[in-house]
Amino acid sequence: ATSVFSHGVIHLPFTSVLNVDADKTDIAIDDPMYIIQDITVTEIETPLVYSALEDKRSLVDIIIELDKLIALGKKVWAIIEDNKPVMNVDFARAISVIPEIQGESDPNATFSMMDGWMLPKAKSYRVIYKNALGMEVITFDYTVTFQHGGKFNGVGNYLTGVNVFAGSIAVTWGFTFNAKTSLVTITNNGSMQNPIAGATLQVEYKSDSVIRTIASTQLFHVTGLGEIVQLR
Repeated sequence: ATSVFSHGVIHLPFTSVLNVDADKTDIAIDDPMYIIQDITVTEIETPLVYSALEDKRSLVDIIIELDKLIALGKKVWAIIEDNKPVMNVDFARAISVIPEIQGESDPNATFSMMDGWMLPKAKSYRVIYKNALGMEVITFDYTVTFQHGGKFNGVGNYLTGVNVFAGSIAVTWGFTFNAKTSLVTITNNGSMQNPIAGATLQVEYKSDSVIRTIASTQLFHVTGLGEIVQLR
């Protein structure tokens, strides 16, 4: 199924799987309290965020190489675990998309020669799960943040500090909620002579109750020009 857009609200498609142990509970499998009817995502006011330019400690493993671009950081990271936001203070989790320089084996050296980084940009979103009774049983906020415009030898528009972190969360008794983010791919949205780095992120949501497991995903694309697009 595809997402439905209505007045700035995205209705996300999701899968619902009956848990194996549902027949061992005292709750009917058709109890409307535990049936998720709708998952929506809306953009909200972004809280004050701080994202420093990464230093050498944060440029860790190369996780993707493509079209003379390299992505560094961590490919998958949790933002919500068992209803609690994961405190993301380790900048190694953030992703950088910078040029791959022929003959240069140390990405830190490349990064240290880059300049022109713009101030951090961020957008925040609220996800709401409603059950068949129309009740909001899960709500949580998260923020996508990044810095863009970095140049190497005066050329290109690259990315650093690409990250997703959780804000407030409220989960009704009987539900468990988890969310994680992964880097899907990187792209060159410009030319070989003047690259524009792009990174596609996937946010995965998973909710468990005594009856069902609900899974859904959302995709974002950020660019070295400072753009952020919800793909679904």
